Amino acid sequence: MRRTRPREGTPLILSGVLMAVLAAADVPRDDASLGNHRTPFDALTERALGTASRAVRFDWRRTKVGFGLSSSVILELNNFASARVGGFARIPVGSFMLELAVTRVVSWASTASSQLALTPYRQYGRMSRVELDFNGSYPLFEGVATARPGFLPASEFVFSVTAGLRYLYYPGSLVNMTPGQVGAAVFAPLLGDAEVNNLKPQLLPSMELDRARYALLAGFSLDVYFQPGLFITPRAMLGLPVVSAGRGIGLWWELSLLAGWAL
Repeated sequence: MRRTRPREGTPLILSGVLMAVLAAADVPRDDASLGNHRTPFDALTERALGTASRAVRFDWRRTKVGFGLSSSVILELNNFASARVGGFARIPVGSFMLELAVTRVVSWASTASSQLALTPYRQYGRMSRVELDFNGSYPLFEGVATARPGFLPASEFVFSVTAGLRYLYYPGSLVNMTPGQVGAAVFAPLLGDAEVNNLKPQLLPSMELDRARYALLAGFSLDVYFQPGLFITPRAMLGLPVVSAGRGIGLWWELSLLAGWAL
């Protein structure tokens, strides 16, 4: 069988045809009309190409108000026991959560304090009272979490630092006082002698009354939000003895559990 060799001029003919087609199409090799819209790659890498949003199961920042009940246990360095039960309301202001609470505190004696009453020694303490709290929380960490039990829905966790100012009112402390004395005593940082004398019949055995009318607290809160608005808040606060100036209980802890509904 005879083999046919290609002609030597075939590649030259094809190259000429390709050049003719390109010339006829008039394809621009460099389009200068896009020059104003071009940006070097190095400049593009330094620009923000977008924003990333955090996962949110319940957006507490968009709620109008929250309210609920609270219960606390107070741990003081004495032989007395105290428990707190009250209600609160909270509103978000930007990234802060502001809270107002009214709480009834009940204090009682223990076997140790009753035995101490038989001696000349006394311990600083606080009797049953009503407390008004102004708290503010700022979130440090937050995110969505799923619980190990499958029947529990996904929830929004918000871990916050919390600070508060507390006002203490002892029922019966202002009796037999003139309006002028009451007005001066209500805002005084410490209980006066007249108030302490009014409260002496109600003091627990072996108790020396802590005269501080205000208390500063600082600690941490963990808000757990469920759809459509249920939340629970474990909280641990440390009482700072800035008002009593060493003539009171000193440092003390308060462990609380709050539960409520956010609208």
